[in-house]
Order: sequence, then structure tokens, then C-alpha cells
Amino acid sequence: MEARGYDVAIVSPSPLAIEWRLGEQRPEDQTALRILRMERDNLISQLRRVAQVVDWDPATPLALALRRIGTWPRPS
Repeated sequence: MEARGYDVAIVSPSPLAIEWRLGEQRPEDQTALRILRMERDNLISQLRRVAQVVDWDPATPLALALRRIGTWPRPS
């Protein structure tokens, strides 16, 4: 869509934040969480090359997360 001239925004709810709050949070889980966060951050960085991305922790209101999008449409 971006290649055809459309502005694209992606709201990505973080499953890591959800699972972390629901889990036991053992030391080995902390290591796994760090690895998964790095992988997620890398994927989001790739998406940001073509679209605005909001990495949303569902514990926060969506409206608050959407404020991070900034100016719309995106400057060329």
C-alpha cells in the first residue's frame, strides 16, 4: 500500500507485555523475555522503514499510544 502512495500506520499490540503480566515471571522467563523483545524490536524496526508503527502495550489506553504517531500524513 505504501508503494502505491498510501500512508500506512500499524498498531501492534505487544503479546509480550500481555504474557509477562499473566506469567510467573521466573528468572529464566526474564531471559526469554529479553530475547523475544529483541526479536520484536528488530521486526518493528524493519516495518518502520515503510510505515509508522506504534508498539502498543494494551495495559495503556489506545488513544495514548496513537498520540505517538505524530503528524499525519507522514512527511515525504
